[in-house]
Amino acid sequence: MNESKKKILIASIIGVIVLALGIAYAISMYGGISAENEELVVGDIYMHYNETNALTMQDILPSNDYDPTKYFEFTIDGKNTTTNKDIVYDIQLIRGSVPNGKLEANRILDRFIRFRLVSVSNNVETEIFTDMTYNNLASAKRIHVEKILKNTTSEITHRYRLYMWVGNDVLIGGEGDPNIDYTESEWSNAFASIKVNVTGDFENKEIQPEPCLVMKNLNSIQEWQNIRTSITSIEFHTDGVAPSNPVATINVTDDTSIGNVTLYTVDDGLNNNTYKAIVVANDVIYAPSDAANMFGEMSNLVNFNSRNFKVDNTTNLSMIFVNCTSLVDVSGLANWNVSKVENISSMFFKCLNLETIDLSNWKTNSLMNMTQVFAMRSTMTDVTSPKLSRIILSNKFDTSKVLGMGRLFFGVSQLEDYSFLEYFDTSSATNFTEMFLYNQGLENLDYLANWNVANVTNMTRMFAS
Repeated sequence: MNESKKKILIASIIGVIVLALGIAYAISMYGGISAENEELVVGDIYMHYNETNALTMQDILPSNDYDPTKYFEFTIDGKNTTTNKDIVYDIQLIRGSVPNGKLEANRILDRFIRFRLVSVSNNVETEIFTDMTYNNLASAKRIHVEKILKNTTSEITHRYRLYMWVGNDVLIGGEGDPNIDYTESEWSNAFASIKVNVTGDFENKEIQPEPCLVMKNLNSIQEWQNIRTSITSIEFHTDGVAPSNPVATINVTDDTSIGNVTLYTVDDGLNNNTYKAIVVANDVIYAPSDAANMFGEMSNLVNFNSRNFKVDNTTNLSMIFVNCTSLVDVSGLANWNVSKVENISSMFFKCLNLETIDLSNWKTNSLMNMTQVFAMRSTMTDVTSPKLSRIILSNKFDTSKVLGMGRLFFGVSQLEDYSFLEYFDTSSATNFTEMFLYNQGLENLDYLANWNVANVTNMTRMFAS
């Protein structure tokens, strides 16, 4: 076994020494970890990695998830014999070098690369984060901070695994297609190259949010509220170019944004005094942390194209499409990164024309509130004719922290398949009020057989009709 090790000096005089371990591999044709071999011996904390632990990816295609067999594994070990200061080390990602035969122009855009970091003990993984993307890896991005306490006289060992893959939001197609990110010939030369840096210091550090282009919650803009019922479609453009002949121009730049985000309306060609909304910036556009009711109450909205729109830093998606009664399609919804989202209550409330809600790739490890998410009625006397017949979830849809599930499927009368309920972990839930009220399609309760309802205090009218 050929093991490389790097040593990090922690000393008040020197401060921080950055040590880089290379991971570089081509996405399209060939691959393998490319490690730096020079020895650095400068202090008390070591970083080890195994050159034979190759990470190879050949003819790779975009994927919904990581490959559990391909990862970069490294350990950090050492001790802290100081008596008055904790040692803090942090793990960073940065772009690696360009492989032989490639050009910098062939590098896959950072925003399409996904990362997962886990700690490992006795070969059992504990997830630190997953499905993380970064807009710009030109400078080091801190991804994890760890502390070694003062007076740690016995050596400690921390082992990590880093997974990396290409998200399926990248579009590859033929020449001349304006909707793709890469042509097939461009993709055949594409590569990703990443280095892992480790820095050590006595100062505590925090992981800062990734700087990005953020649009303001439209519900807070009066000019938008005045026109939202006349909007039939929304799309997001990353070329920074304003459409010709806009009817309205609204600055929707959030205070946290690193650049301008502008919403334009243009005639939708339907001759009904209705409009298309186009949100324009120079890169991918992110929702704010609180996106509650952001696109709600748009009674004429038919199509929402979420390509180039991300919710990676959002914690609140409640009511985001509430009362969008004409909504037919939310393209790209299945691939939203909702790992930080805590609240999706009333998200699709009274979206009467949605036939399918595809959340197949959602990983909801932070989710706490699901009240009325799919509800199609507001009261027991409300007469509606919802079209929702299919909800697609997977076992990634984590409900273990969810407290509120009241009215979750209230009035969903056309739903044909409830098998996804087998994935629900209801161990934290307290409220099932009117959960399946007026659900004529619910015929098999076997999907609920293994639900843990020990903490549920309210089941009022749970199955009433």
